[in-house]
Order: sequence, then structure tokens, then C-alpha cells
Amino acid sequence: MLNKASKQVKVGDLFVELDITKSTWEVVGILEKPPLPTHVRIKKLDRQEVRLTSASALLDKACLLYTSDAADDSLR
Repeated sequence: MLNKASKQVKVGDLFVELDITKSTWEVVGILEKPPLPTHVRIKKLDRQEVRLTSASALLDKACLLYTSDAADDSLR
């Protein structure tokens, strides 16, 4: 069963890191292993860097911000 956070995240979604780098990350996979919380695999655009994080952490607006455009200049 999908939890609330995983329903808000889908493969292909883009998130911008709210630090000095403003790196953009793309959701490349969703991992569900009950009873653990849903996790997502994210890849930094234009890099080979891949991370695994919980879906709820990805949606934490203090760290990352959802964007529909990889070149969203309003976030830079």
C-alpha cells in the first residue's frame, strides 16, 4: 500500500536543492518494502550521482523544492 508521501512523488519528478548549489534532482525509482517507509532513488541532473532517500524527506520543503522545469531560473 502506498503511503501519503509516495502518492505525491512519481518517477520523472524534479526537485531543486535549496542550498548554495541549487542542484536539480530527478526521481528515477520508487522503492517500497513494507513495513519500511517508501524511499525514492534520485539522480542529480547532468551528473552520475545517485542517492536513496525517504519520500517524506524528499518532500521536506526546507531542503528540496518540487519544480516542473529543470531550468527554473526563479529558484536560482
